[in-house]
Amino acid sequence: MRFCSKTYRTKDGSLRIRFLFIDCGILEGWRAYIMSYVNYRGHSSASAVVHTIRERSIPMINALNYYVRNYQPEYRGRNYYYLCRTEKVNSLNKMISIASVWADITSYYVKNGGDYAAIQQKLARDGLL
Repeated sequence: MRFCSKTYRTKDGSLRIRFLFIDCGILEGWRAYIMSYVNYRGHSSASAVVHTIRERSIPMINALNYYVRNYQPEYRGRNYYYLCRTEKVNSLNKMISIASVWADITSYYVKNGGDYAAIQQKLARDGLL
């Protein structure tokens, strides 16, 4: 299992989000796990709203627990969430790009609320993605 950890600072500087990228194999592709606490400031943090999925696979949770114990002991989360994808992502660089876009959308959402798809369109129109 290949993995890579990166911290992304949003373009507006308001959030720093640490991601753990894991190659889940030929059938699943890459996933980006959110390894930082995100304060949604009263806005919904429901998975369907913020486009995340809670990890429920015991073998994957065990692998994540191993990573946290050995590489990120300061992580205090009890659950692991990864970014929702519409299709398999086969490259680490593509997954990093997806995670950075998600982080910038999330930063806007935390400050203003709204719908992720509409925020993505607005930020793209404004040249911020």
